[in-house]
Amino acid sequence: MKKFQFRVFAIMIMALVCVGFASCGSDDDDSKNKSNNTSDLVGIWAQYHQGSATAWYYGIKLDANGEAAYTEWDIKESPNWNYTGGAKWSVKDNVLTITAPNGSVAYSSFFTLSSDRKTITFAGDTTGGRFGTLKGEFTKQ
Repeated sequence: MKKFQFRVFAIMIMALVCVGFASCGSDDDDSKNKSNNTSDLVGIWAQYHQGSATAWYYGIKLDANGEAAYTEWDIKESPNWNYTGGAKWSVKDNVLTITAPNGSVAYSSFFTLSSDRKTITFAGDTTGGRFGTLKGEFTKQ
């Protein structure tokens, strides 16, 4: 009888060990890649500024077709989103890169996207390009 109880106990332990190993798989969601969903970035992102005489916005527009535009506008005006530069945008490892038509990088910055996907924070341009004011927190319009 003791031999039978030992075998049952050993089988139970083996089953628990097997379940433990199976539950340690790497199928968990990788939260750092959630902001790499480019559809979350498509749209107009704006940052409000208040000066002593006027208020204005810095803005970036990221289209679903990969085009990017940057503009600044006075609060009394509408933004002028033109694509004369033909800039393209892409994302890899939470870095937004905007490339000029000649292939050179016009803007590159690490970013974080809020959990509600309504706020993006740029660390700042590492290239010194024309998108230099894209730093800090921007709200989706």
